Amino acid sequence: MIYIDAFKQPEDLEVAFELFPDAILCGDDWSWRGPDGVLTMQENVKRFAERRGFTITAEGATWVLQRHKVHN
Repeated sequence: MIYIDAFKQPEDLEVAFELFPDAILCGDDWSWRGPDGVLTMQENVKRFAERRGFTITAEGATWVLQRHKVHN
């Protein structure tokens, strides 16, 4: 499990996934707004999840990514 709670950069997710592709990715700051009013972490996580095929579960400020189930 990798818990991301730091600089809110999209690279955090990409590097964690590249280094540990089987890890559960989760983190904090889902509802944190930057000085510009943007939900920075939320936007980063959504873009990453869409690009990499994950679904997002979020509650309060915490989020977790799950891989889409493959049906045979």
